[in-house]
Amino acid sequence: MSFPRWALIGVNSIFQWLLLGVGLLRIGAGFSDPQGLPFWTALWEQIYAFCLSWLGGFLAVLIPNGLGVRETVLNALLESQLGFAASAAIVISVASRVLLFLAELGWLILALLIKQNPPADQKYS
Repeated sequence: MSFPRWALIGVNSIFQWLLLGVGLLRIGAGFSDPQGLPFWTALWEQIYAFCLSWLGGFLAVLIPNGLGVRETVLNALLESQLGFAASAAIVISVASRVLLFLAELGWLILALLIKQNPPADQKYS
């Protein structure tokens, strides 16, 4: 694979993690910001928490899709690092999993629709 393609994949990955952090920040905003952190500091902490929880779920190879592991790690980080109440941390971690699942389902449905109806220039005669 060429370097420009690797660079594009890297930039895309960074952008996706940024969006996941923003999503988690917005979900948490519904439960208030217990520490009163500046936006960028709170965003980086949310990205860190999401990345670490995702990695924990990814490394749990015997559990399908890390189900429950990611939520447990995220719940613990939201409580200990970001200062959310236990009940809010549980709701935030489960809500982030549900919203991520719905987003992935939406992309899957879109991909299936595009595959069924390819653009005219890609159809074979």
